[in-house]
Amino acid sequence: MKTLATQLTDEMLSGRFQPATPTFLNCGKQQRGELVSCFLLRIEDNMESIGRAVNSALQLSKRGGGVAFLLSNLREAGAPIKRIENQSSGVIPVMKMLEDAFSYANQLGARQGAGAVYLHAHHPDILRFLDTKRENADEKNPH
Repeated sequence: MKTLATQLTDEMLSGRFQPATPTFLNCGKQQRGELVSCFLLRIEDNMESIGRAVNSALQLSKRGGGVAFLLSNLREAGAPIKRIENQSSGVIPVMKMLEDAFSYANQLGARQGAGAVYLHAHHPDILRFLDTKRENADEKNPH
């Protein structure tokens, strides 16, 4: 009877099975990254959660995972904080911090970090969110 490893190898060689890129890049390495491809995390409306999110983007990305964040729990730009009006910066600055973290992370030398952010369609910042210009890595880091 074939072992699971032999069966998987046969399936890959025949083209019937293709594991995710992180599985190929990290499996069997002594200091390997994650074997899963994607992580979806939610950011809560406080500084601790935002800080953890940036750290998670760096840590998971450096291990080869793609990371997505749900920003819908963040209050809109200009919302009061502790009853002080116009204090919240909204989702855009958080999104830019995450973008910088993804750009900084290098997925075990194999590829640049990648990530995505999501915002509920009814969030008050949705129009600003949709208006943000997406820069690709070539525009950010000209060679």
